[in-house]
Amino acid sequence: MALYAAALIAREDWAIEITGICDEADVSLLRYPIATDRQVPGQTMAVGALRACLRRYRHRNLVIALRCITQTDNNKPGMLSARLIKALCESVSSFSDLPGYEERVLEAAKDIDIEHLLSDISSRLSYDEKGPTSSLAEELRKNFARLLSHANSDQHLHVTQRK
Repeated sequence: MALYAAALIAREDWAIEITGICDEADVSLLRYPIATDRQVPGQTMAVGALRACLRRYRHRNLVIALRCITQTDNNKPGMLSARLIKALCESVSSFSDLPGYEERVLEAAKDIDIEHLLSDISSRLSYDEKGPTSSLAEELRKNFARLLSHANSDQHLHVTQRK
């Protein structure tokens, strides 16, 4: 967080881009640590995760992943953890080739109870070979795939009914 603040003052490109991404996604990047139970919806301390995801998944995917929280009922205090940001970026970026990707992923995110998935992953962690981020990304990807394929079926049904 201190590195980000210094980079922002120094006008480093990555810090300026992270600020823009947060603005686009309605995320407040905290300048000092606040316990997750004292944060308000949309706040995060995970500047390192944001920077890593920007490098790996690019601007657009990071904004969409963040909006999966901030523009849904999942926008609760403490939800924008580093683990969740990374898992969301990994899962949503796997659908980036779909037509209407952003709108479709955000619509699907409205039907995913991410807080429940986090709780479920945490309870299974000792039985799972994967780490918590990979396990969460896999569960998110499965949920998105199910909802996106369901949306395709509905869309096909509406087109067929119009003919």
